[in-house]
Amino acid sequence: MNEPIIPHRTYLDALVEAHKLIVSLEKQGGIHALLFCIRGGRISSTVQQNYRLFYEFLCHQKVPLALIFTGLENEPVDMDNWWKNNKAQVELSGIASFRQVCITTIMGYNNACEERYLESRRKMHDLLNELGRVPAHSVEVSSWFARMCKKLREFLVPVKLPWLKSLSRENLMKQMLMTRCNLSKEDAVQLLQRISDDKRIDERN
Repeated sequence: MNEPIIPHRTYLDALVEAHKLIVSLEKQGGIHALLFCIRGGRISSTVQQNYRLFYEFLCHQKVPLALIFTGLENEPVDMDNWWKNNKAQVELSGIASFRQVCITTIMGYNNACEERYLESRRKMHDLLNELGRVPAHSVEVSSWFARMCKKLREFLVPVKLPWLKSLSRENLMKQMLMTRCNLSKEDAVQLLQRISDDKRIDERN
């Protein structure tokens, strides 16, 4: 997910992992919230892309999202000071959230950051307790995976690559769905058809 362009084998690996994720979310009863962990610093294009993929596109902005800024053990005054100084830059990047948490995940040498580490644990416990009370957003595996396939292709693969529209690419995806995602041949063909149909609808629009 950190590379702007990836070869087709890596693309297929990404789809396998996406399918595993979506199936596991469906088995757990859905999604209560998204925790978007970002190291305190500039908001990169990759961070913006992943935000769009998971929050805007996959979850249709219907799932609460919390931003977790890490690596702030040396922040002057207190860790929340980072958000005060960077809120405008984060919002300017197009990333919105219902909650922001500034933390550290380390104790530091000789436990020099222990106080801030324990404060961070309290913040995260409070956040998770709050999010746990939010009703879960249901996951429908077929439609979610079709959307993920389409968006990963848009984000990560150059449109003009020969393999993208070739029969061999469709066969590779079908085999991947059957062998690595444990779908039947019929289900794999139907899913590929759904992805193709969605793409044609988008192109007409």
